Amino acid sequence: MGGPPRRRRGRGPRRPPPLRFREFAAFRERGDRLGYERPYFARRRQLAALALTVLVDERPEQATALNDLVWAVCDEHTWALPAHLAPDDGPAAHTRCVDLFAAETAHALAEVTRLLSPALHPEVTARAHAEIRRRVVEPMLEPRSQPWESWRHNWSAVCGGAVGMTALALLDDERERAALLARATRAQEVFLSGFGADGACTEGVGYWSYGFGYFVYFAETLRDHTGQDLLTGAHGDHVRRIAEFPAAAWLGGGHFANFADSPEEPALPAGLLCRLRQRRVARSLPPLTTPPRLEDDPCYRWAPLTRTLCWATDEAFAGPAGHPATTRGGGPAAATSGPTTDGAVVPDACGDPPERTTETGREGGGRGDAGEVPGRATGETTGAPGPVVTEAGTWFLPAAQWITDRRPVLGVPVAFAAKGGHNDEPHNHNDLGHFLLHVGGESLLADLGSPEYTRDYFGPGRYRVLHASSEGHSVPLLDGTGQLPGAERRAVVLHHEQRRDGVRLTLDLTSAYDHPALLALHRDLDWRHTEDGGRLLLTDTVEVAGDCAVTETFVSRHRVRTGTDPTEPAHWRGRHGRVGLRVPPGRSWTVDDDEVRTVEHDGSPGVARRLHLTTTLPPGIHDLPVEFTVVVDRAGTPADGGTARQGLGTTRTTRGRPGCRVVRTVKSAPEIRVPAGLIDTARHGTRS
Repeated sequence: MGGPPRRRRGRGPRRPPPLRFREFAAFRERGDRLGYERPYFARRRQLAALALTVLVDERPEQATALNDLVWAVCDEHTWALPAHLAPDDGPAAHTRCVDLFAAETAHALAEVTRLLSPALHPEVTARAHAEIRRRVVEPMLEPRSQPWESWRHNWSAVCGGAVGMTALALLDDERERAALLARATRAQEVFLSGFGADGACTEGVGYWSYGFGYFVYFAETLRDHTGQDLLTGAHGDHVRRIAEFPAAAWLGGGHFANFADSPEEPALPAGLLCRLRQRRVARSLPPLTTPPRLEDDPCYRWAPLTRTLCWATDEAFAGPAGHPATTRGGGPAAATSGPTTDGAVVPDACGDPPERTTETGREGGGRGDAGEVPGRATGETTGAPGPVVTEAGTWFLPAAQWITDRRPVLGVPVAFAAKGGHNDEPHNHNDLGHFLLHVGGESLLADLGSPEYTRDYFGPGRYRVLHASSEGHSVPLLDGTGQLPGAERRAVVLHHEQRRDGVRLTLDLTSAYDHPALLALHRDLDWRHTEDGGRLLLTDTVEVAGDCAVTETFVSRHRVRTGTDPTEPAHWRGRHGRVGLRVPPGRSWTVDDDEVRTVEHDGSPGVARRLHLTTTLPPGIHDLPVEFTVVVDRAGTPADGGTARQGLGTTRTTRGRPGCRVVRTVKSAPEIRVPAGLIDTARHGTRS
């Protein structure tokens, strides 16, 4: 993600960027979000960096700038984003809108003013508390429900969790605190109810870290204050399955199956993963492959940043690079929060280490029927739960209808993932039957992830955007038309199996399409590992009552290379291997490819590259098999010279085990082990 932000000449932090009306109104007028959100999040970045500088490095000379910045945040017309304001609401309603970022801002100011009260002017603190009450606390004390309190996805966890942590840090009135905590806790229960029995987050791993992260942050803060434990209580088994979801979606290194609006390389909060290990909430977790940095979160949220400072340890990065930490057995670790400072809890870094235990054996599937797979986690759990080798893994998530398989081949991770589900999932894409092929840190057949968020993308124009449409996924098109949105447009699992050499998933996709000639459409994905890579036999069985042109589209970020060999019309090459497409003789295909310019989530330009195989079918039942062959390079160095051969979770060669230093956060608080890269970036960030 690059080095720390460059310092500008001169001393002192930069003034907060203005939040101007022209950018505020741009969303309502044109649907543009980024023009306002960039300066908004730059302010949150400065708030986090300044607060950490004063808190961790005890630099009182920055207190004046922090006072000014807190005052400036209190001056903001609204803490909510324009995209989250009701179009007919006026200025008064804008100020009292409790969206994700209003709740997060209230939480940040509540903890900053409590932790740093000696460094802040009393008038600044008093104003911050008054604004938190006016904008967030008072609306939440009203009997009227917030819309997100019934939403079964990340909003209920984030808004409810941030409101609950605000109440714990700020409110002295016991009745007010109890009222807000009751609503916050109910919101967490709504959030948990949005997960199926397999614990899958159909929004993707990026939104898992956001929503489930706030659930954990609130749960641990609540436990510190009240002893109530949401992680191991009535929903403990369900929470464990949700906590293990990233392990099911892990492709190797820092890469994950990124269905829906999730990035392929989400920066999972180190503090969150460490806490789940420390509390023994999850049996399998993905690796921590790089040191945490301020820039990991483009929204600079206070909760994940500070909990990483409090919970992440260098031990979490120890051991064989990139092997996921696996813990087994034993109850939750003892409650280990540090002393409070004016009502703000500062959790201890690691807590009391659990007793040393050793267990060797084969781990069960974890979700659904993972079955007996060679190489499933066997190893040792020691005092500080550390990494355990898990070289290979296969997962089937029956509620979400996701299947994944990953193995090292010649020292390179090779992975396959596919999905069913339905076309009304949170952050939905019309992508039933879509699949990924991943080789050595690159998805050569890929998911495009999320585009720039605009008004149209969350409105009627969503499926005109390539990222969310069937045309942007590796799924069939019938006479040029793709799948339709809606909960009734769902896949049916006809068969799934997990073998020692791979996995197989067969889906009925008929209801996803609305074509007059279509009688049935089944997709069979048969994935097997080979000595030098793997082989995917993809067979679409189509029954039509009339003539129908079927186009098999395959999507990548890599350039597709076409040739004259009719048996292998195309291939894709990455740094560590290639994927070749083969078609059996006996059917006539028209081969075409194109490149589509895209706008990515951060507003930057991108390109999607697609291969199209088209054939016209007469009435009847037709099998349309194609074969993908994955071949890993056997020798040589990486083409870019910058990345070593990747195991399932090895890191870039330019990065070693992150350094740590011991600091004190506030008077009488416990010592906290701080990843050096995070603090260095925070310090530099005050002058960016």
